[in-house]
Amino acid sequence: SESQIDTKYCEGGLIHTEFSIQKAVLLGDQPPTSTSTLKLLELLDLETSLKKRIAANYEFLRRFEQSLQITNDSSSTKVGANNNNLSRVSKLLGDEKVFSKLQRVISDQQQLLKNLT
Repeated sequence: SESQIDTKYCEGGLIHTEFSIQKAVLLGDQPPTSTSTLKLLELLDLETSLKKRIAANYEFLRRFEQSLQITNDSSSTKVGANNNNLSRVSKLLGDEKVFSKLQRVISDQQQLLKNLT
């Protein structure tokens, strides 16, 4: 839902990004040389600007998820706009409207990943 986002399991989230990139690499001509998501992304035959957007979104999601887990003192990857610790995540990431940014990044990543499959 728009009020609750699971940064790991939602469409456009971390797992969707990792699996989409892995699938695209495995269907391609070059064998993987690394298991790193960002290294696998480099192997894909995509415009550099698209690779950079996918990578930037993925890195933001990773930072957000890790910040959320630290501030929540739990392994939950779900966050809502009214989460008590969202202000702490905002401070860690230096963005007052971090939940809005998360929504935009997830939406952008969904669209970008559709081009991979």
